[in-house]
Amino acid sequence: MKVLLVGNYRPDALESMTRYAGLMHQGLREAGHEVTLAYPAAMLNRRQRAPSGVWKWVGYLDKHFFSIPSLRRAAEGVDVVHVCDHGNSVYVPLAAGVPHVVTCHDLLAVRGALGEQTDCPASLAGRQLQRSIVRGLRRAQALACVSRATQRDALRLLEGYAGQIALTPNALNYPYRAISRDEARARLAAIPALDTSRPFLLHVGSNLRRKNRQAVLRSVADVREVWPGQIVFAGEPLSVELWALASELRLTDRVLEVVKPANELLEALYGQALALHFPSRYEGFGWPVIEAQACACPVICSNREPLPEVAGGAAIECDPEDFASQAAAVLRLMRQPEVREDLSQRGLGNAQRYATAPMIERFVSLYRAFIVMLPWPLKRLLLRLFYGYELHPTSRIGLAWVFPRRLVMHPHARIGHLTVCKGLELLELSEHATIGRLNWITAYPAEDTTHFSHSEGRTPALLVSEHAAITNRHLIDCTQRVSIGAFATVAGYRSQLLTHSIDLAECRQDAKPIAIGRYAFIGTACTLLGGTAVPDYSVVAANSLLHMAYEEPYRLYAGVPAKAVAQLDPQLKYFTRTTGFVT
Repeated sequence: MKVLLVGNYRPDALESMTRYAGLMHQGLREAGHEVTLAYPAAMLNRRQRAPSGVWKWVGYLDKHFFSIPSLRRAAEGVDVVHVCDHGNSVYVPLAAGVPHVVTCHDLLAVRGALGEQTDCPASLAGRQLQRSIVRGLRRAQALACVSRATQRDALRLLEGYAGQIALTPNALNYPYRAISRDEARARLAAIPALDTSRPFLLHVGSNLRRKNRQAVLRSVADVREVWPGQIVFAGEPLSVELWALASELRLTDRVLEVVKPANELLEALYGQALALHFPSRYEGFGWPVIEAQACACPVICSNREPLPEVAGGAAIECDPEDFASQAAAVLRLMRQPEVREDLSQRGLGNAQRYATAPMIERFVSLYRAFIVMLPWPLKRLLLRLFYGYELHPTSRIGLAWVFPRRLVMHPHARIGHLTVCKGLELLELSEHATIGRLNWITAYPAEDTTHFSHSEGRTPALLVSEHAAITNRHLIDCTQRVSIGAFATVAGYRSQLLTHSIDLAECRQDAKPIAIGRYAFIGTACTLLGGTAVPDYSVVAANSLLHMAYEEPYRLYAGVPAKAVAQLDPQLKYFTRTTGFVT
């Protein structure tokens, strides 16, 4: 798939948005997609001066006028345009007929422009800008919200929006991990003012009012006499007002700034901190929470969404205005090492939810949804061009989610509506083969070696021979190859073909193929386990369970487990028909 990512205007120096766009760019490329990351051009601000004073207005001219032609050129010939920051939704659309996705990190500024309290007040010009952002969001075909809180805001503020509002949580933007004490202290030697023999609290972020840095200072002031630790503010340097507050609270000698630390240094800070203290009043996601958890650092955070959602129950949550409860949390971690250890371990588990691959897969699914909805002639063209699928002109796929690694459909092959097929290396339908509606066809991917590493040559595939048919509402597990012979029928509803299960003797996942012979008939609600082979010219009675290779043709197999119970006439018209469709 060919994707255009639209990043942020570089002179704005929005670090989190730059990290997000880079994460998307790298993740999509590693997933095998053709990706271009384009930025609004700094035509008038070539020296990339900070956006203050007159340069703020110069930036508006660059972003809203001079950048549009180059971004439109970048959008030519792509399958999807993905605007990585909702603040740039004003660019939607960049190309006619191309789906546009916008990542919505938060709607705090939009809410502020509407008069809601979000610590994001808006000037007259700011209100106009937020209106244009909302108009851009409404023009997009899908919005990807990074948290449920943001998703709820989008559903409320964009009432009547015709596109999809999806939940796509952020992933870690760096492979943060727990490191040894010695390694952490070696890295922290780069901060001479930090006394690693003393405990310290860590805050990561900026001076925006909603980040609530003053709460960190005030909560430590409450326990100044009993807690001797330092306070490390990483990110933006403290404002004059915050330094004045620190002086008023007699904390100046304990406060330390680490301005925009590199990832390796930040990892060491997380690893050695008593806790990350993150009492934000308002957030869209809260990256520092999962960064800290990935480093086994306990978290004290606000109890306002989305932080409890992101922290996954593995943090001490406090009212951001209740400094006494925050101070009590600090003392609890200092005095109860078992609580700190428990939070560390649960935090490590929660951080695993935020891997890059699942996030990228959610976006790819969102992109693919646009293809699914297209008329078949256009869908067939895109599937051939961008996925390399081999689709005969007379083949057809309905409104279905069919994305194996390789798809081959011979003349007159059909896949019905609302069927899902994913994870397979190969799906091949021979001439006049059909898969009906609402089937669920999946496999454990071949490239994932977490399981089945002992199964050399495992092939997640479904092969449907000429005139064979799978009717409706079946579940087919193709972790190992499933083959259905010519003129065979998986009939009725709710049959299960399960190629993998747990090998109890070896205590591991194992997978074996399933083969259904020529002219075989599988009745409704049957279960076929891995290793099953159904002979040619045989019938399996409804509700039967098959678990082995059966050998005799022209037999009726029935029961749990199934066995041959009757002989069948070779001249049955089902066994001698020359077209698969049964009238």
